[in-house]
Amino acid sequence: MHNFIKLLCTCFLALWISAVNAQGSKKDSLIQALEKATQDTSKIKLLLSLSFDLRASDPQKALKYASSALKLSKKISDKKKEARSHNNMGLAYFYQSNYDSAIAHYESSLKIGIAISDSSAISLAYSQLGNAYKALSNFPLSIEYHKKALKIRQKMNDTTLVVQSYSNLGNSYTKNFQYDLAINNYFRVLEILSNKPNSKEYINTLGGIGNIYASEKNFKKAIYYYLKCYLFYVEHDDVRGLHTAALNLGDTYKFLGKNDSAIFYIKQSIKINERLKNQLNLAEGYSAISRVYAITEQLYESKKYLQKAFEIYSELGLIVESSRTALDLSKVYLLSNDKVNGNFYLSEGLKYIDSINNPGIISNSFRTAAYCYHLLGDNSKAYDYLGQSIVVDDSLQASNGVQMMAQMQSAFDLKLKENEIESLNREKRLSDSKIDQQQAVILYLIIGSLLFIILVFFVFRGYRKAKEANHALSIANGQINEKSKNISDSINYAKNIQSALLTVPKNFEEQFKDNHFILYKPKDVVSGDFYWIDYHDRHLLIVAADCTGHGVPGSMMSMLGFEKLKQAVHEKMLILPNKILSFTNKSFIETFSTHESTGFIRDGMDAALCTFNLVKRELLFSGANRPLWIVTTNEQGDKEIKVLHPTKAAIGGFTEKEQLFELQNYSTQKGDIIYLFTDGYADQFGGKENKKFMIKRFRELLLSIATLSMSEQKEKIDTTFAEWKADNEQVDDVLVIAFRIP
Repeated sequence: MHNFIKLLCTCFLALWISAVNAQGSKKDSLIQALEKATQDTSKIKLLLSLSFDLRASDPQKALKYASSALKLSKKISDKKKEARSHNNMGLAYFYQSNYDSAIAHYESSLKIGIAISDSSAISLAYSQLGNAYKALSNFPLSIEYHKKALKIRQKMNDTTLVVQSYSNLGNSYTKNFQYDLAINNYFRVLEILSNKPNSKEYINTLGGIGNIYASEKNFKKAIYYYLKCYLFYVEHDDVRGLHTAALNLGDTYKFLGKNDSAIFYIKQSIKINERLKNQLNLAEGYSAISRVYAITEQLYESKKYLQKAFEIYSELGLIVESSRTALDLSKVYLLSNDKVNGNFYLSEGLKYIDSINNPGIISNSFRTAAYCYHLLGDNSKAYDYLGQSIVVDDSLQASNGVQMMAQMQSAFDLKLKENEIESLNREKRLSDSKIDQQQAVILYLIIGSLLFIILVFFVFRGYRKAKEANHALSIANGQINEKSKNISDSINYAKNIQSALLTVPKNFEEQFKDNHFILYKPKDVVSGDFYWIDYHDRHLLIVAADCTGHGVPGSMMSMLGFEKLKQAVHEKMLILPNKILSFTNKSFIETFSTHESTGFIRDGMDAALCTFNLVKRELLFSGANRPLWIVTTNEQGDKEIKVLHPTKAAIGGFTEKEQLFELQNYSTQKGDIIYLFTDGYADQFGGKENKKFMIKRFRELLLSIATLSMSEQKEKIDTTFAEWKADNEQVDDVLVIAFRIP
């Protein structure tokens, strides 16, 4: 066994190097050819090749190349290339898990293919739609599209594509738990390729059969087939196939309890994808190996790989994967007795749960959240999320039941119609021999008259009921409007109160004049974000805070936060930022420590707090989950951002009562710009790909506008946010505070 593993490692290393070199060489040669190409047709061909080759390793670049190919194809009116460009754009979106956009481009490709009667384009579009709907767990629709693709490809007499369709059907039937039909399709492939037992398609089919055995928990047989695939991919330098086979082997060995073997195979996938920089496959491998380490209670290793997976999914803007990985991270941190990080990632995991459309994933997320709350000792919320999981499961079963009933009803209706047709035929034959036309007419007139009378009765009764319902609706509508007005007036009054608190003292205005701005954009009428600027003992105090929630609940928390900060400075005479935050945290927890009958409120806030000594020109900073950025000029005369990092703990919530916050000092120089901000700006969804704006992009924006006046900076930041958000809903309150050292 030792020699076997040693041989595998040697082969793997050779494959690794050759695959990377081959891929890099091919890509470079295509790019060089593209730079030299002068004809549009040649450019389109090269752009399509590049976009197809990069669809998995760099889907963002693949999308760019495919989009360029589409523009050129439209320019020269080449419909075939236009259809192919849409297909490649769909593939790029598919590998980013943006399945809705992928489907839209596949359907555009299909529409063009039908218009020009291109069987190849039509069958390809059907096949890609089948794959997309499989990814969305809509397996019945996936099966239907793959059947359509197969039917066309059989007429085209293209063995390769027919084999592909049978394999796709096998995969979708497996996912739909129709194992007999899946096996039948896989055996059709093996039958067609019986004279090519060493072909890639034949081996891929063995992998599909392995998947069926794994689904049926026959893990030893599954490993037999997966291992055949793995050795073939190593021998034939097939990187993508190796990634899949290695992960399959890793997961299957994990189920057998052979964790060392599981880790060995998953690491093979990780190594090659790290070298190829295939982010999506990397994240998949990191997630898989973290699960094995969690089982073996190697929690440090599990956290390390989960963190890497979470960063990739977040960077790619994959909400489902980010949410799931964050919840897994929360569980591992809590098992390691790290409640601060455990609570942080629990919040991250649940943050966008409403954006997930897959009931199965939602149910699993709720169960994980319930377990995390149990580890936190909050059994009330644990039971709540467990209950929500059960509700989702029941809803899913009901939905499946309705779908099954609909199929049974359709079959019943079809049979009923057949019986009705046969019955009418018999009546017609009988009528021809026994009933003359006059009697039939009289009968029809009588029946028609009766039906008319019945119709008039129901119309009159419906009219009377509708009139009564409209009257009741009118009364209810008036009551609703009155209540709505009362609520609206209350919220506007709360806004006035909050606005009165958000003031800038005279000392700050005199010190910074035109050298500051505050960008404040509540998601709703009132906000959970707030700023507080005050003057005390020759110090200016500036705070940017983000309370739990937004709207009315968030505004109530913000008013409490405002008062606690004010109390710390003016009653307790505190001036050091870390002492102010510690007092505010302790005060929050004491305020929310209610009687046992009402439980313990876990709401709190994140905050960045700095003081500026007007005499010494010194800046002191402490943060609760929020940083402070300083745009300054380095020795080379270039602008750069220095980050003062916060303490990873919130004010209130799950934070310990005696939590200490780190104090940092910074000697400012003339022209330095200080930025304090909440997470609303970076978390906004938008742009062409409908992704988060992200901290990295916000950092680049601030550096690009650092030489502008502060009023121009505010306008640029506000305009950029509006353009990025476009027609999307604002996801959170937005707050950015900035001031330039005079």
